[in-house]
Amino acid sequence: VIRHGETTWNAERRIQGQLDINLTELGRAQAKCAAEALQRLGLAAKVDAVVSSDLARASETADIISEVCPDAVRCRTPGLREINFGVIQGKLDHEVKKDREVFNGAWQSGDFEPAYPEGESAADVIQRGMQSLRDAAQSGSLVIVVTHGGLKRWCAVNIALQEQPSSPELMASESVM
Repeated sequence: VIRHGETTWNAERRIQGQLDINLTELGRAQAKCAAEALQRLGLAAKVDAVVSSDLARASETADIISEVCPDAVRCRTPGLREINFGVIQGKLDHEVKKDREVFNGAWQSGDFEPAYPEGESAADVIQRGMQSLRDAAQSGSLVIVVTHGGLKRWCAVNIALQEQPSSPELMASESVM
């Protein structure tokens, strides 16, 4: 599972969410580095599929990676999109710091249900992301998934929790943090 390359909004610390923002030249170079690493490790020729979010930043990263994977099927799915941050999408991180602290505090205490206004909850992202990862895994024995930091993080939390209900104690454990 690989996170997409850099965008201008990453560099600006602007909340992207599900808004469609393109890669920068650095982001394209990062994708090329990932592709080269797969080649150096002898994995590129063994990749059965490259699956990505349908948002441009992840899709372009995956396209660059798939160029070195000659036998890979290329798939895009909205299920691998970043968390929908609702009304704070497009705003600078410092402009919405207090809003994010409220949601992050709830989520870090184990309550994954609060959702951003007009957006998603961590529970929504986990459900959508885990199903999309399971679906991607059906594409072959070696599958590259290119997605977003938030989705990747929340799916990792879910895996660390071993799909048991969250709690403040579990969220503070070393296996999650």
